[in-house]
Amino acid sequence: MKKFLTLAAFGLLLAMNVGATPVLYNLGDLIDGDGEITVDDKIFYDFGFIRTCQPSDDYCSPFSADGIAVQGLSIDATHQGLRFSSGFIVNGPNSFGNFLVSYKVRVAEWSDMLIKDMSLNLGGVSTEGCELADICTIGIGESIDTLGGASLADLSVSINNKDDQADFTPVVAISVLKDIKIRINTNLGEFRGSPNDFVSFSVVDQIVSQMDGSGDEEVPEPGTYALMGAGLLSLALYRRRRA
Repeated sequence: MKKFLTLAAFGLLLAMNVGATPVLYNLGDLIDGDGEITVDDKIFYDFGFIRTCQPSDDYCSPFSADGIAVQGLSIDATHQGLRFSSGFIVNGPNSFGNFLVSYKVRVAEWSDMLIKDMSLNLGGVSTEGCELADICTIGIGESIDTLGGASLADLSVSINNKDDQADFTPVVAISVLKDIKIRINTNLGEFRGSPNDFVSFSVVDQIVSQMDGSGDEEVPEPGTYALMGAGLLSLALYRRRRA
C-alpha cells in the first residue's frame, strides 16, 4: 500500500508540473532564507557559498552568491539535479578565483527511491590570451559524503575533461561540496600575459541518479506516473460524487 501511495503521489506531482516553466532561484536568497528546491522526489537544501579572489576582488566574478542562478533539472523518472549558472570569470595576469558551493540533497519521505550515483558537467567555457598550454585552467573538484560525514565519491572536471560520473552505495541523502578553481598563470616561460586575458565558464550541471529501494527493479517513466496520478484523482472525485 505504501508503494502504491508513493507512485500515486509522484504521479500527481508530475501531472501538476507538466508544461511548467523552469523556476530560477538566486543562490544568495536560498542561503539567506534557508531555501529548498524540490525536483520530483528530490529536495535540495542547506546551500552555502564561499569566494576567494587574487590578487584582489576585482579580478574575478561572481562577486557574491547573488550572482549565481540555480535551476532544478528533471531529466526523467530516475535523474534529477541542479544547474548553476553565472559568469564564472577570472581576468588579468596571475589571477585566481576559488568558489566553494555546497548543498545537501535528500529523497522525499513519501518516496522509496535511493540516490546511487552523481554526474558533473562543465559548460560554456571561453578563454582569451590562453594560446599556450596550461596558461588558463579551470578545475572543479567535488566531494560527495553522507550526512554523517563519511566519504562516498569524488568527481573532477576541467577544460579538457568536462564530464565525470561516480557510483556509490545507495543512500537516502548526501552532502555535496563543489570546489571551483579558475586560474590564469602567466609565469610560464616567456609569456607575460595581458590585462585583457580571461578564462570563464557559464554553466555547471549536477545530476543525481536513483534506484528503487523497495525491491522492485522497474521504475515507471514520468508519463506512467502522471497517468496513474490523474487516474487516481478522477477515481477519488467519482467516489466523492457518488457518496
